[in-house]
Amino acid sequence: MRTILLLTVFPALLTAKAQRTIGLVQHDADLPGYALFGPLSGTGTYLIDGCGREINEWSSSYTAGAGAQLQPDGTLLRAGSVGNTTFHGGGPGGILERYNWDSDLVWSYEISSDSLCQHHDFTVLPNGDIMTIAWELHTNAEAIAQGRAPTSLGAVLWSERIIELHPTGANEATVVWQWRVWDHLVQHFNPDLPNYDPPSLYPGRIDINFTTGMPMDPDWLHINSVAYDPVKDEVLLSIHNFDEVWVVEHGTTIAESAATAWTKAKKMP
Repeated sequence: MRTILLLTVFPALLTAKAQRTIGLVQHDADLPGYALFGPLSGTGTYLIDGCGREINEWSSSYTAGAGAQLQPDGTLLRAGSVGNTTFHGGGPGGILERYNWDSDLVWSYEISSDSLCQHHDFTVLPNGDIMTIAWELHTNAEAIAQGRAPTSLGAVLWSERIIELHPTGANEATVVWQWRVWDHLVQHFNPDLPNYDPPSLYPGRIDINFTTGMPMDPDWLHINSVAYDPVKDEVLLSIHNFDEVWVVEHGTTIAESAATAWTKAKKMP
């Protein structure tokens, strides 16, 4: 999603600060709040207070992925980048790790292969399950068979998968739910191929031929955040390349999530 930042500069403030363009600005009084961050080029994750004083530090064997969260029990859950060479887009990950307050690794789970790779965001559900995003690779032939126009397709196409993990051991987890973009496509390119119809009639499906300014880019969707609404039992996804937010029903089995009814939208009167 694109964010527009509106910045207002007051002339008096600009004049007062005009002579100070570099250096440290010191706050003598304590400021409220904390910040958690992990530099992408480093293996550390840091918790600091409002004045920048270090509260805690965790060290990993992997450089940072694109997500880190401090849990209510004081443990740190972070994504790490394993250096997957198949998926080379922005926000790569491949492994989820949990550390206790003393920086001891208590759980990890890798999602990284030549066909699947965790990336960007994750969220923790009220029951403790972890939901994350993963790239899913499809060959040129697989994409064409689903109605992708060959003129806007390179050697491969990355789809997306949402995976819910239930941790079961020190480095184990069970996939208890998932949702795949590939199960919810529509195309209006070739009537002899599956899911053919005008995409405008199916707001709950994804047009496999929608592209941005870089149609040959394999990172077709680029989901970069996931959130969960426990009241409605729904998953919210931010789709960077579509400039959209998707809402996905969560109260289904894995089989049901792959078999959403092929239902047309109601036409406006």
